[in-house]
Amino acid sequence: MAQESAGKHVVFFAQSIADGKAGAEIQTFEAGANAISPYTISGLEAGTEYFVYAVITNDGYASAETVSASVSMRATAGE
Repeated sequence: MAQESAGKHVVFFAQSIADGKAGAEIQTFEAGANAISPYTISGLEAGTEYFVYAVITNDGYASAETVSASVSMRATAGE
């Protein structure tokens, strides 16, 4: 793993989509330090569409002092 990414944490946020609109609840999923790609997010409702956001932090999200800009995608949860 490259020096600049070693020890970094990946945090995902998922927000369901219904009738083309984002739901109010945002779920947080921490992949932890040195997460391996691809990463599977468990606990989403199969067949439901979500906005998914990801950030890189220097620690677990609640303790992080630095957070990257986010990347996002629109995805449908599988089974």
